[in-house]
Amino acid sequence: MTTLNKQSYGYRLPGAEIFPWTTQFMDKTLEDEFQASRAKDTLAEIRIWGLSAIAFYIIHSVLEWFLIPDQLRTLLIARCLIAMPIFIAAWILSYTSYIGKYLQAAIIICVGMTGLGYLMMFANVPNSLSGFYSYLILAVVLFLHGHMGIRFSVSVICSILLMGGYFLVVLSLNPIVDPAMLFQSSLLFVAISIIVMFIHYNYVILAHRNYRHALVLSRQIEERKEVEKNLQSARKAAEIANRTKSLFLANMSHELRTPLNAISGFSDIMERELYGSLGDPRYSEYARYIHGSGEHLLAIIGDILDLSRIEAGQDDLDESEVALADIIDACLPFVRERVVEAKVHIHTHIAEGLPHLRVDVRRVKQILINLLSNAIKFTDPGGSITIRAAADKTGAVAITVRDTGIGMRPEDIPGVLEPFGQIDASLTRKYEGTGLGLTLVRQLTEAHGGILKVDSELGIGTTITVRFPAERSIAPTHRLERDVETEANAC
Repeated sequence: MTTLNKQSYGYRLPGAEIFPWTTQFMDKTLEDEFQASRAKDTLAEIRIWGLSAIAFYIIHSVLEWFLIPDQLRTLLIARCLIAMPIFIAAWILSYTSYIGKYLQAAIIICVGMTGLGYLMMFANVPNSLSGFYSYLILAVVLFLHGHMGIRFSVSVICSILLMGGYFLVVLSLNPIVDPAMLFQSSLLFVAISIIVMFIHYNYVILAHRNYRHALVLSRQIEERKEVEKNLQSARKAAEIANRTKSLFLANMSHELRTPLNAISGFSDIMERELYGSLGDPRYSEYARYIHGSGEHLLAIIGDILDLSRIEAGQDDLDESEVALADIIDACLPFVRERVVEAKVHIHTHIAEGLPHLRVDVRRVKQILINLLSNAIKFTDPGGSITIRAAADKTGAVAITVRDTGIGMRPEDIPGVLEPFGQIDASLTRKYEGTGLGLTLVRQLTEAHGGILKVDSELGIGTTITVRFPAERSIAPTHRLERDVETEANAC
C-alpha cells in the first residue's frame, strides 16, 4: 500500500507511515499513543460536544412530544428512557481514566442510537416533516466528522450507514413523492456529507503529521541532551585525565632533574679535570659528550616540568614592573654563543616611549629565549633574526621575532603549537627538539592574558608575535612620577 509519509527533520521514525485510506499510523502502538494523546488534549472539547449533544437531544425530544401524533409517543418514551441514559453515561465516562480506552465505542453507541432513532422517526413521520428529519440526520453526520475524538474510519463507516438508511427511507419505507424535493434533499445531504468527510480527512492527516513531527523533535531533543550529557562527561573525564597526566609529569620531571644535575655537574668537573688528569684524552671527550647530553636532557625535562605545572594550574605568576628593553637585553647573552655557532645576525628595534609591563619577568624571559632559540635553530647561516617591540593605539605591547629561516606552510602552524608538535616528526629529522618550545610560549603568553600569533611562509621565514594586553601596560611617565615620589619620601 502506498503511504503518504515522507519523513522529515532528518530522522526516521519506525512505523510512522500514514495509510491514506485509514489515516492511521502503520504501527498500531504508535496509533494508540496518538489517539490517547489526542483524547487527552481534546478532553474539554469532547465534554462540550457531549453536553451539546445531550442538550440538543433533550430539546428535540420535547419538541417531538408536541409535534408528532400520539401514536409516536411510545417511541419518544423509549428514546428518552434508553438513549438518554446512554448519552449521560458517555459524558460521565469523560471524567474517568477509561476515556481513552472506550472513547470510540462510546461515540459509536451514542451516534448509532441517535441516527437509528432519527431514521425510525423519519420512516414514520408524514411527508410534511420528512425534510425536517432529513436535516436532523445530516446534523448527526456533521457531528461524526466534527467531533475531534472520533477516528476518521469510524466516522466514514457510520456516515455511509446513515446515508444508506436515509436513501432506504426516502425511496422505499417512507418515499418522498415530490421529485424536486427528493432531488434537492438528497443532493444537499450527499454534498454536505462528502464535504465534511473531505475536511475531516485532511484534518486527521494533518493531526497525524503534527504529532509525528512533535514526536520526532522530542526524540531529537532527548538525543541532543543525551549527547551533550555524554560530551560533558567525556570532557570532565578528559580534564581529570589531563590533570593526572600533568601532575605525573611534574612529579617525574622533578625526580629526574636531581640525578641529571649530578650527571651534568660531575661530567663538567671531569671534562675540566679539576681534581687531576684523567689520563687518556678520550675520557675528556666522553665527559664532554656526557655533559652536553645531560644538559640537553635537563632542558627537555625542564620544559616538560614547566608545561605540566601550567596545565595543572600550579604555576602562579610572580608579577613585577619592568621595562621590555631590559628583558630583551638580559636574554641576548643566553643565545649569543648559539648565534655565533649558527652564523646568523640579530637586530633589535625597540620603539621609543614604550610602556613598562607588569609581568612575571622570569616567564617573559623564557618566552623570548624560546622564540630566539627556535629562530636560530631554523635559520641557515648568513640569515638574520629581528626583534621588535612596540605598542599599539590601545596601549597593548607586542614583541615580534622574525627570522629568515626555512619557514613552514600555513596549514602546519596549528600543529607546531600543540605539545610535541613538529612538522618533521620522523626519527631521522634534521632539527632536534621535543616540540615543546612554542607550546610553552603559547601557554605562558595566555597565562599573562596575551595572544600568540604565528605567520610563516615556506622558504621565506617565520614571524611570531607575542601581544600583551593593555591592562599590563604602565606608561613610563607614571613610572617616573612614582620614582620621584619614592625618592622624595626617602629624603
